[in-house]
Amino acid sequence: ITQDTDVPTGYGFTNSLKMDCTTANSSLDATDFIFVNMRFEKQDMRIFNKGTSDAKKITVAAWVKSPTTGTHVVGLYDANSSTNRYCMQTYTISSANTWTKAIVTFPADTGGDEMGTDNTHGMNLQFWFAAGSNYSSGSAATVWENYTTANQAVGQVNCSSSTDNNILITGIQMEVGEFDSTTIPPFQHELFGDNLRRCERYCQKSYPHEHPPGTVTSGDAGRDFVNLMGGSTDPHIMVKFRPEMRITPTVTTYSTANANTTGKMTAGVTDATAGTNAVVNSSYNYMAFASSVTASDDVYVAWLADAEL
Repeated sequence: ITQDTDVPTGYGFTNSLKMDCTTANSSLDATDFIFVNMRFEKQDMRIFNKGTSDAKKITVAAWVKSPTTGTHVVGLYDANSSTNRYCMQTYTISSANTWTKAIVTFPADTGGDEMGTDNTHGMNLQFWFAAGSNYSSGSAATVWENYTTANQAVGQVNCSSSTDNNILITGIQMEVGEFDSTTIPPFQHELFGDNLRRCERYCQKSYPHEHPPGTVTSGDAGRDFVNLMGGSTDPHIMVKFRPEMRITPTVTTYSTANANTTGKMTAGVTDATAGTNAVVNSSYNYMAFASSVTASDDVYVAWLADAEL
């Protein structure tokens, strides 16, 4: 899975998500599946009034470049309801390896529980590209129903039959109400800074935007720093999260001397074992064990904080 510059022309897109089939699977096992899955917080899904008498239809659109013609499934999974409600809709790819705008509308769901108001898991949006019989052998859940595994992706074609196959998707949007190709609102392009700030509610790092955690060292890691003055061998630094994260994150520390080395900080020129404490959704402290650190060392640490759904 990579980011790619292959996009539909004329719509302002820069990148797409690309899935490259590296191992062909022309005969799916019952448990095999491929889908792009997006999770949403409960409070962000209340706009659809699910589980109430005033429930709204939901329209989903995306640009898809599929290697396989035929039926493709889009699913909505309601993780908020005690019965885990589910509904699937389909679109057709008529020309393989060609950008197609998929638009599907889900019926209003007055059943199940009213969507919650907190920051926990509320709903999944799923774009299917392969589904073994465990997920496709039932009756298509084209109206909202209590979740049944076999009803999730009935009719889905297999996009993993050849190593020549690439699946690309971009421009995903969800709208309140029912729309078609002539009435759907244009994709809302956001400012980079605004979009980045939303992402940082779920994931933050010391590294610059272009560097995955653990892949670079020294100053390229966006490291935090403390000098152990006055003979101290017990370094502590508070790292502030901006913006505040969704929940208390899981923090991973990285050496700034040796790439892909976790659980470390760099004291002087060598790695010391690092720990974290007092982690909350707005900040955390990091520290090194005193036996690994020498007074007057410069101590550096790079980090990743994960609060995803």
